[in-house]
Amino acid sequence: MSRRRPHEDDDGYDRVYRKRRRVSENQEIEDRLESLILRVGEKSTSSLESNLEGLASVLEADLATFRSKILRILTDCAVKMPEKCTIYTTLVGLLNAKNYNFGGEFVEYMVRNFKDALKGCKWNTARYSLRFLADLVNCHVIAAVSLLQLLENMVDTAKEDGVPQEKPPPAHPTEIRTLTSPSSAVELNTTSVLANFATELERTKYTISDYVLWFQVRRDWYVFAVLATLPWVGRELYEKKEQGLEHLLISIEVFLGKRSKKHHAALRVWSCDTPHPQEEYLDCLWAQIRKLRQDNWAEKHIPRPYLAFDSILCEALQHNLPTMLPPPHHDSYIYPMPYVIFRMFDYTDCPEGPILPGAHSIERFLIEEHLHQIIEMHHLERKDWLVDNIALIYSIHLQSRVSVFESKQRLFVNFK
Repeated sequence: MSRRRPHEDDDGYDRVYRKRRRVSENQEIEDRLESLILRVGEKSTSSLESNLEGLASVLEADLATFRSKILRILTDCAVKMPEKCTIYTTLVGLLNAKNYNFGGEFVEYMVRNFKDALKGCKWNTARYSLRFLADLVNCHVIAAVSLLQLLENMVDTAKEDGVPQEKPPPAHPTEIRTLTSPSSAVELNTTSVLANFATELERTKYTISDYVLWFQVRRDWYVFAVLATLPWVGRELYEKKEQGLEHLLISIEVFLGKRSKKHHAALRVWSCDTPHPQEEYLDCLWAQIRKLRQDNWAEKHIPRPYLAFDSILCEALQHNLPTMLPPPHHDSYIYPMPYVIFRMFDYTDCPEGPILPGAHSIERFLIEEHLHQIIEMHHLERKDWLVDNIALIYSIHLQSRVSVFESKQRLFVNFK
């Protein structure tokens, strides 16, 4: 017979039970916080501003216990839900106003993710991280001068030597996918041009992937990433650091003026430029940014919930980004390939109602960007893709929906 006192076993059971219950309760709280963060911005009976303010208060109260969990969820949302970028930057701005140390930790997390994405050739992740950091300037979390320095460092890659642009190393062949023209009146140019292109490759013994490396793809991506970020933060930089912004744009203009575009002919969709000019993607975005600059960086497509909290956010202390230099090129790095912007419609195709935005309107770029994000994030989840696609279509004017159609078609008339 055991000589242990009966209550010893009971005490052990109670300790284990209490520990399990505590772990279970913590897990429930973590799951609840994650659900609240992920669902912010969805349809609700309350306003978005009210939901953001309430969520910021809830998260602040739980920072002491669930700090690392909250940091991880927010940094994941920044790159995995880029369509809600300004919602999450506003949330981070409100948390920074309440807890400066947390704001600093979040910026460190985002910077680390940005660096890792560049080194890992995760180009979309890097671009979404850069956009998020830029939008934090609007929320008074990051100082404008430090962001401008980062953008300048990225554009400086255009001055690099020794990156792939002249004699490429051997690479595997790249598959080409084409699409039959939706209109019998317009002939696709892929057959004749790609035949000539293939002949040239055979003569030089390079594959298509090798040939693409001739084009300054590394420099192109860094300049593209900077230009694609400016619609979000251009106005703020214009108001606070106008001279620095102009210097940045001049550097980009010089690079684009010297840039080779030998690939343009091979990537054309239509056999002629009438009625729709076929612009190379970087040239088109540059024209859209110049138009945005002419409009004093004012656009109406991007939701900016942080404007409702300006009186709170402007009182918060800001953080400076550390000095960040793009990682040097490595032979194993594979950069995104160039493409031509697909156009099928102009203002004459929408004679009634609001005028269709021009090809160089920043709205065309933003709609295309949004759609590409939806496809990228949900291409394996057809139901989620359909829901987000319908939401996008019904959130814009009918005249802007042609941009959605053009964007979908471009995905099939591209090098993969």
